Amino acid sequence: MELSILKLLDLCILAIDSLEFQYRILAAAALCHFTSIEVVKKASGLEWDDISECVDWMVPFVSVVKSVSPVKLKTFKKIPMEDRHNIQTHTNYLALLNEVNYVNTFRKGGQLSPVCNGGIMTPPKSTEKPPLKH
Repeated sequence: MELSILKLLDLCILAIDSLEFQYRILAAAALCHFTSIEVVKKASGLEWDDISECVDWMVPFVSVVKSVSPVKLKTFKKIPMEDRHNIQTHTNYLALLNEVNYVNTFRKGGQLSPVCNGGIMTPPKSTEKPPLKH
């Protein structure tokens, strides 16, 4: 579970919108998705009203993280069990972020391309072009 929470946070902070939230709010919201609000209250002291907006924002990230296979730490003979947290794992976060953006287009009812208003596309008139910078 800890690795899933860490993967969720790593993915979330790649999104520019994550800057709208304090790190403690992001961490508490991620914990809430994998445990309960009671655990979050005990661990962080934050209430539901403090994290609810972030929890809602994080929903597409959670669905993407839960849709991929869980990360498993390898066991090495020369590394003690208490040092296993130092083992690095690899995840293609940019591919996951693209998937989150795809999910968000349906969640928000948005679309990626502008609406076509008909007509033939033409370049701007010479008088409307910005001056060239040298």
